[in-house]
Amino acid sequence: METISLTLNCDSSCKIVACGIDTESISRFLPFCRQSINPMPMVYSSYEYRLSLHHKNPAVFLCAAFCCKEAVFKALQKPYNFNTCVLGEITENKYHQLQVSDPVFKEANIDKIFARLFLAPGECSVCVLLACKH
Repeated sequence: METISLTLNCDSSCKIVACGIDTESISRFLPFCRQSINPMPMVYSSYEYRLSLHHKNPAVFLCAAFCCKEAVFKALQKPYNFNTCVLGEITENKYHQLQVSDPVFKEANIDKIFARLFLAPGECSVCVLLACKH
């Protein structure tokens, strides 16, 4: 994997308190594509899985969503319900705000989570930044 540099332009009322990174092979997610029911409800919300069904490359979407959840776990350093951390869209080289509903984020004073996706042949990497208000 190549070296990545990160630039984040976000609301100045937030400060970055943690960072997490995860990389996965996209081929690992091919068996889960286009199944009529969510194959991993403990990982993907029903909304997220429905989004993957309509994505031009469902394996990339599922891989990116999984990487987001793993990277958040690494940054947070606490267990949480993966299906409460939702990636709504994917665009390479752009930060997206993840939607989270697990109380553990509020307890940790995390107000926003930003994710950035990086694609390389056959793999997906995600860097997440956990932010809180000053």
